[in-house]
Amino acid sequence: MKEQKKSSWGAVLVSFLKEQNQKLQKLNSELSGLLNILPNTEELLSKMEEQKTKIELLENENQQWQKLAQKLNSENSLLLKQNTELLNWNSR
Repeated sequence: MKEQKKSSWGAVLVSFLKEQNQKLQKLNSELSGLLNILPNTEELLSKMEEQKTKIELLENENQQWQKLAQKLNSENSLLLKQNTELLNWNSR
């Protein structure tokens, strides 16, 4: 009778361990898949940082061009005003 209980507990334990082993194998497989994704994610983050830096440089350059355009527009307005005054003075 004791032998039967031992073998019955043994069978339960073996079944439990097999089930746990299957779960661990499944988790291991899922983790392997995630680890394969990780280098791609790191590479993407690195590329995103590079793009962010390029965007910041372009925004900086754009601001400089806008300032230059404003200066040129101001100078152009001044020259137009002077030209108009000269034309008026000339037509007298």
